[in-house]
This record gives sequence, structure tokens and C-alpha cells, in this order.
Amino acid sequence: MSRLHRFLTEFERFLRSSGLKLTNQRRLLAEVVMDAPSHLTTEDLVQVVRKRGLRIGRATVYRTIHLLRQAGLVQGHDFGEGTVQYEPALGERHHDHLRCTDCGQIVEFTCGKIEKLQEEMARRHRFQLSYHRLEMFGLCHRCQARQGGRAKPGHDNAADRRSPAPCPGGAPMGRSGRRR
Repeated sequence: MSRLHRFLTEFERFLRSSGLKLTNQRRLLAEVVMDAPSHLTTEDLVQVVRKRGLRIGRATVYRTIHLLRQAGLVQGHDFGEGTVQYEPALGERHHDHLRCTDCGQIVEFTCGKIEKLQEEMARRHRFQLSYHRLEMFGLCHRCQARQGGRAKPGHDNAADRRSPAPCPGGAPMGRSGRRR
């Protein structure tokens, strides 16, 4: 069974348990989220659907995203701009994010060392974790090069200029890309 088929099946199951139906518009929005090469805002979703020549209201998009989040099929991330960006959660393993503060590029990665350190910090402080997320902000290599390796005023990018240390078991993931 494909990821998209599993995603739609789970969404339909959730909707039925809530007394709702998988309408054509809900199906389309779920497909767009699953097929997106990067994180999407609600406005991105509206634009993608409209570029396909279809009409959809913003209220429908907001309600569908809300349902997808309730179903545990979509995660939302606010990367500090006051706009939430969404990505599929079904079958996705936990990952963290690097976000370029200039161009908006998002890189997803995993790192066992970081995960272990976060768990150790929780244990050390006698804190029982329910979940966590790590979002790091700075300049991607392209923006550093474009700016001559200098940070924007008020931004200390000394760490950004160092070569990234390899992380055993960690690697960039497939769903990265520029903000739309």
C-alpha cells in the first residue's frame, strides 16, 4: 500500500469516526500535503489548488488542516514568522529542522547524538518528556556565500561558518526545500 493510500485511508477512518466524510476537496488537500516537496502554509495550499484550475475557499483549507492535525496525519511548525508550515506525519520518523533566516530553506535531519542528549537532559532534570522538537535557525551555505560569509546585522553566525560535524546515524532527509 502506498504512503498516499495509507494517508487517505487513515484520514477517511478518522473522518468517519467523527461523523464526517472524505469530500473531494478534503481528499485533494490531503493529496497536496502528501505530495509536497517541502513544508506548506495554508496560503501555499490555496495557491497549489488554484494553479490546478480548481476553486477552494480558505475556510475549507483551514478546516481540513485542522482535521488532518487532529487525526495525527499532519504536523505544524511555526518557524518564527507567525505562519505555520505543515508537513505529513504519517509514517514519518522523528526529525529536527534547520531553517535559513534569509531564504527560508528548511532542512530536515536526524541525529542520534542529539536525541540521546535531549533524553539525558530530561532525565537529569527529572522531567518526563511527552514529545520534543528542535528547530535551529541560521544562514544556509548559499546565503552565507551570497552575503560574503557575513551575518545580517544582529545575527551572530560564527557557528554557521564552521564545517558541520558529522553525526553518526544522522543525515539530511528527503522533504527539504525552499519556503514557497
